[in-house]
Amino acid sequence: MKIVCAWCAKEIGNKAAGNGDPDYEITHGICPACKDYFFGEQTNTMEEFLNRLDAPVLMVNPHGEVLSANDQALRLVGKDLGSVRGFRGGDVMECVYAKLPEGCGNTRHCVACTIRSNIMITFETGRSLRRVPAFLNRSDRHSVCQTRFLISTEKVGGTVLLRIDEIIGTRA
Repeated sequence: MKIVCAWCAKEIGNKAAGNGDPDYEITHGICPACKDYFFGEQTNTMEEFLNRLDAPVLMVNPHGEVLSANDQALRLVGKDLGSVRGFRGGDVMECVYAKLPEGCGNTRHCVACTIRSNIMITFETGRSLRRVPAFLNRSDRHSVCQTRFLISTEKVGGTVLLRIDEIIGTRA
């Protein structure tokens, strides 16, 4: 089983072989350089830590509520930290289904939400998920458009970091 750094993807070691499936043979840890960089003495707040990450990142609690976000994520959603903290991810990202009376996480559409399900899988299993294709339906005044992403999740303590690795595109 190959061990790679969850932060920089550098190979950092090997363990005993797993079940033989090459896709299952990778697990994640943190290399010494990333540990020092991300968790060193110079990081004082969660926001400072998140801002060191080179992608939009939302920190989510087990209820799907955003606890914090880095500047890249805030620019992506066009909001400040006070406008996202304590709100569910679908509300923060303006999912069209979060605007229904049942709210984010409670509509029939939420069952199939890849973003939500990956966050919950990571909470339940502790397993990180990497570059998973996902989409979000958003509405403006005139139409619904779909934005496609590649997302990753990482459990950190009692939270999950949702990273938007890539925005693939938006279509009407």
